[in-house]
Amino acid sequence: MIPYEYRPRAQNQICLLEVDATQADLACQIHTVELDNVPSYVALSYAWDGQSMTLPIRCKKSYLKIAADVFDFLVYWKVRGDGRLLWIDAVSMDQNDTVEKRIRVQMMGQIYTSAELVIVSLGAYN
Repeated sequence: MIPYEYRPRAQNQICLLEVDATQADLACQIHTVELDNVPSYVALSYAWDGQSMTLPIRCKKSYLKIAADVFDFLVYWKVRGDGRLLWIDAVSMDQNDTVEKRIRVQMMGQIYTSAELVIVSLGAYN
């Protein structure tokens, strides 16, 4: 599999993650949506705490590498979540693109406010 390639987005667009509960492994789809006309979604707030992006999740025919805490949350969400879309900064913005990160970080207040629910993660999803 090849690494996931982020597509350019307009400044008013965000990426939402859909966890595919029908797959045996951890798989997802990423949807680009207008923030002004966004579907119901859940935002995850968590501490990066120096974690490396080392664990892969499958996105169609490619993969993304994410931190262990995000991976654990997605495994939990796959089993116990309600199917809503997710906004998770580590996945919803290209972490290798400093311009992208700067734009999305400035939008975080609106992103969290627009979410139907914000989950604050302290880790350990057993």
